[in-house]
Amino acid sequence: MIDLFWKKLSEVQSFEYMAYSDKIEDQKWLRKGQGTVQITKNDSQSIIFYEKGTWSDLSHENMSFTNTYRWTLEKELKAILVSQERRGKEQQVILVRLVPKGNQLISEEKHFCGEDVYSASLRFNSENNLELNWEVSGPSKKQRIKYEYLDTDRGCK
Repeated sequence: MIDLFWKKLSEVQSFEYMAYSDKIEDQKWLRKGQGTVQITKNDSQSIIFYEKGTWSDLSHENMSFTNTYRWTLEKELKAILVSQERRGKEQQVILVRLVPKGNQLISEEKHFCGEDVYSASLRFNSENNLELNWEVSGPSKKQRIKYEYLDTDRGCK
């Protein structure tokens, strides 16, 4: 199963995402975005996503952003390690190790950032695209972020 996810990750060209809060007092907190993914493969065990896109909130003001994620195949562990490399490989932050559970991959352990706790799951959605779901909770937040990674470029700029 891990090989199916790995193959699909190597085909990603773009993404769409939505982030929102589950807290009643934050119901106006909503962000939607889209962008392109440029992929670099240094070897057969790692794929780097260079994400570039825009997001908007309820005010509809577009904001540009970039991000860099490294996906590392750990065949012997039957896992995929996800790291953020926004500040370069030397300062990478390991976010989660995704392991099989049923028909999806889930975070083996939670990621802690200050008082916030992150967990993730990766699955194939009904359109056979990859869907990465993050849950973030902490004293002042309870957020969900849903990425849909696409193997086509839907004209995202």
